[in-house]
Amino acid sequence: MKLQIALAATLIMSLSGCVNDTPVTTKPTPILNSERLAVEAKIKDQMRDPESTRFRGWQAFSLSNSDRVLCAEVNSKNGFGGYVGYVPLYARVRGSSVLAFKTDVAAQIACQQAASGDFMIASNPV
Repeated sequence: MKLQIALAATLIMSLSGCVNDTPVTTKPTPILNSERLAVEAKIKDQMRDPESTRFRGWQAFSLSNSDRVLCAEVNSKNGFGGYVGYVPLYARVRGSSVLAFKTDVAAQIACQQAASGDFMIASNPV
């Protein structure tokens, strides 16, 4: 049993080294319409009722690696036809390509970090 725990711990520690986060600096920047539309399309594609999806409070940040972060709030209807309420949205974009996005608490944290001026990004976003 102790051997299994030791092996599991070793595996976890070795895999944690596979994550390469890169520090970047951020600064507020005007949002580009092409980026906003790309993020909206990506998010709507994930929703049960894409036509009901609403966005508000857009902010954009340029990153020192030339990517950009877009933050907003998103609301959409649930399966019962009622709106669920606005939740935070984070998206990392390069041109009009959405590299990664998050919603809810993870998005709130990422957007707060982007607004702070210092940010860590995954080298290979998924």
